[in-house]
Amino acid sequence: MNSRPTSRQTATTPATPAARESTGGSLTDRQREAVAAANRLGYYETPRTATHADVAAELGCSPQTAGEHLRRAEAKLADAALDEVRSGR
Repeated sequence: MNSRPTSRQTATTPATPAARESTGGSLTDRQREAVAAANRLGYYETPRTATHADVAAELGCSPQTAGEHLRRAEAKLADAALDEVRSGR
């Protein structure tokens, strides 16, 4: 696991009402936890400073399960963002 601080490094971020609303509240708690851990660890940095294994270690699950949580969450977030673009919000 990479312990290099990133610009996005924060404590576990609870979902805000706005974040829940923008995804229709459809992210599960575990998906939100996975995305928050990935963000905190640098998974979304360029270059990427964390892997599914790093996220899995934070969540206490296998890398495959961490990847699944992230893929499902990312798909829901992308759908919500595209819905906003289509609706002109």
